[in-house]
Amino acid sequence: MHKTIVFLSLLVLTSCTTSAQVDTQADTRAVGFNLERLDTLDRDDFNDMRQYYGACLVRLSFAATPLYDYDESNFRWRRNQANFQLLEQKLLETQRAGLVVIVDPHRVFGSSNIFTLTHKSKFWQNPQHSKAWSDAVADLADFLEKRPYHDHIWGIDLINEPGAFAWRQKQGMKEGNPDRYLKTDINVVYQEMIRKIRQQNKSHRLIIMFFEEDFKDGTVKSPDYYLSQLPIEDRTSAKSKLYFSSHIYWPNIFTFQGLQGRKAGIVWPDQPAYATEKNLDKRMGWITSWQSKHGVNDDHIFIGEWGLTQGSNLAWNGNTQNPSNGGRQWMDQVHRHIRKYHWTVHQYGGNPMLNINIPTARRQYISDLIRDSSPRSDCVANNYGF
Repeated sequence: MHKTIVFLSLLVLTSCTTSAQVDTQADTRAVGFNLERLDTLDRDDFNDMRQYYGACLVRLSFAATPLYDYDESNFRWRRNQANFQLLEQKLLETQRAGLVVIVDPHRVFGSSNIFTLTHKSKFWQNPQHSKAWSDAVADLADFLEKRPYHDHIWGIDLINEPGAFAWRQKQGMKEGNPDRYLKTDINVVYQEMIRKIRQQNKSHRLIIMFFEEDFKDGTVKSPDYYLSQLPIEDRTSAKSKLYFSSHIYWPNIFTFQGLQGRKAGIVWPDQPAYATEKNLDKRMGWITSWQSKHGVNDDHIFIGEWGLTQGSNLAWNGNTQNPSNGGRQWMDQVHRHIRKYHWTVHQYGGNPMLNINIPTARRQYISDLIRDSSPRSDCVANNYGF
């Protein structure tokens, strides 16, 4: 018997190759889930994801269970041993279920929000926070490289949702201090993180994240820029394992409706006036334009999260609040753009993560989306030998 899962993200990656194959073979898509409340999940849940939904991969996110304790007053950090044990446990459970994983440390030092690195965070005001974070993630990468099952780990997310440059600049100007949130250069941070990680871990894929605006305004540089601190002989392999990510929730007024008291009843594609289908297409096109400029293939773009709030009356089924079946229309529209990429679908469900109240129509939609996006059901077993 399977349990119904609140889809805190359906994850599709175009890869099931081993790290040795990655340099020479094109990725093959694998699909799975992004998971936040890891302490609520057990091996049966992972078996359901693999066997019932056909998933190949899960993203283990440590927003609610941080891997590191951090003292902002002196920029010192240390491993949270209980949560490292949780990481170890979930790595073993997912491996036994036949899944591969992305490890997402998520809660960045100096952030004002455990789920996202907002444009107002202390992280942007003092580079000591980013230095401490880069050291901690390098420690995590070293830990993962030394696991006996390290080939079961697909990759590592470096920074979750770093506030877009334009947002930070605008906030500083609003406060009369234009440079307040620009003291930390996200591109330099990524360079430094990659340099530190690759000293100990050359196996795992590294995922660097930006918002759509950053792809449009020139903030995101070429892949070679982020690898420029590595020895020349290491750059080709490192480039094959570097992935660029974005999260698509626009317009938030629609996709986040009903969450934490937000206004509900926003209809897609009719409201609000600026949030049109054309504008959504335009935003996703910013990533495609950046790709063309820098010669980045589709298989190195990863849409880390996209989705909308959970609930039959919130942006999903046709009813008095959303008579146009808006939620499904929005997801179909996004999916048309990103089906060629790696991607995750994120749908907010609260706690606990397992919930029998997801509408049947949505359950079936997610299941069909996974299976339709996976070219073969045994992609993990074939390539990882589990």
